[in-house]
Amino acid sequence: AFYTMVRLPVDDAEKFCEWCLTDFSYEGQTIMMAPGSGFYSTPGAGRDEVRLAYVLNKEDLGKALKVLAEALKAYPGNTY
Repeated sequence: AFYTMVRLPVDDAEKFCEWCLTDFSYEGQTIMMAPGSGFYSTPGAGRDEVRLAYVLNKEDLGKALKVLAEALKAYPGNTY
């Protein structure tokens, strides 16, 4: 599998990831990501990052990105 780390405009990526799974849905779908802080040894590093898996199916990837965009708009802790 291939992964990438993405910086998001959120106050806390761990809270954002949990919120996506427990409180957010867009057109009956949500997304699951790994908070970035668990991939760093430096305290505080990755606080606004998530790890995303590359999806081979372009249609699924497009849907996931749309759901992510909508989640970022709705998330109470966004830092836009």
